[in-house]
Amino acid sequence: AAAAGIPGAYDVPLVAKMGFLGGAMADDTDELNTTFVMIVPHGGIRYIIGKGGQALRTIQNNSGLSQIKVQKDDHVDPTNPGLGRNLTLVGPTRTVVVAAYLVMRLLHETCGR
Repeated sequence: AAAAGIPGAYDVPLVAKMGFLGGAMADDTDELNTTFVMIVPHGGIRYIIGKGGQALRTIQNNSGLSQIKVQKDDHVDPTNPGLGRNLTLVGPTRTVVVAAYLVMRLLHETCGR
């Protein structure tokens, strides 16, 4: 079943859980805190945030992230406004990988058609 606001949120494939491209992570990598910054196109940021922040909370809850932050609109580079906004994912390595997968999947399902 999909979580509210995020299509397919619960069906995270093993390849995403174990590391992209199927590479298994060493057991001690989960003890490391990882910060990963993604650039989300302006047209897709509303899907990542969701109504009242619901999609952000769902991504955080389903992945186990410690923190998820969206760059404020007023901090966007005025010389390149078309680039997008930063989405920062913070937590143990495995949770960051799962959250990044959920974000990319949500963008694909909402903007990539």
